[in-house]
Amino acid sequence: DNEHKAAIASAIKEHFTTIDAIIILANGTLARLGAATQFTLTTISTMFPNSLAKNIAFIFTMVSDSMIFNFDKSSLPVQLREAKFWCTNNPFAQWSKYQQLLAQNPQTVEDDTLEEMNESAHHNYMKALKTLSQVFQFLDTCKEQPTKVIYEFYMRIIEMQAVKSNVEARILQIENMCNE
Repeated sequence: DNEHKAAIASAIKEHFTTIDAIIILANGTLARLGAATQFTLTTISTMFPNSLAKNIAFIFTMVSDSMIFNFDKSSLPVQLREAKFWCTNNPFAQWSKYQQLLAQNPQTVEDDTLEEMNESAHHNYMKALKTLSQVFQFLDTCKEQPTKVIYEFYMRIIEMQAVKSNVEARILQIENMCNE
C-alpha cells in the first residue's frame, strides 16, 4: 500500500504542476467500488488536502438515471461522500446494438422494438450530452490546486506515520523492559 501511495505521489510530482479536478468513472449498477478503485480512492483522499476534496467527482456509468443507481455512497471514504456525481448510460453502445440488429435481419425484430431502441439510444445520447455539459460546468468551478502542496501534504503524512511507528516501537520496548 505504501509503495502504491508513493508511486501516485511521485507521478503527481513528476508529471503535473497543478490539478484542477479528479473525475472517477465507476459502474453505477454495483453497490460498491472494486477493491482496486476503493484502494485508489482511499489513497487519494488521504493524500490530498481537504481543499482538493471539493474538486473530486464521480460519473457512474451503466445507469441512465438515479432510479437505477445502486451504488452505496456510504462505502466511499468520508471525505468523498458528498462529492458531486452524475449517472449516464453509454449511448454509443446502445446505438451499436441497434445498428447490429438492423444489419442482421430487421424482419426478425418487431417494428415497435426497433423504434423503442432507436428512441432509447437517441434519448440516452441527448442525456449523455447534457451530463457532459454538467461535468464541464463543474470543472469550470474547480480551482486548480498546485501539486507541490499535495506532495508536501503527502510527505507530512509519511513523516507523521514514521513518528507514530517510532513512538509505538518505543512504547513496546518500555513495556518489555517493565515486564522484565
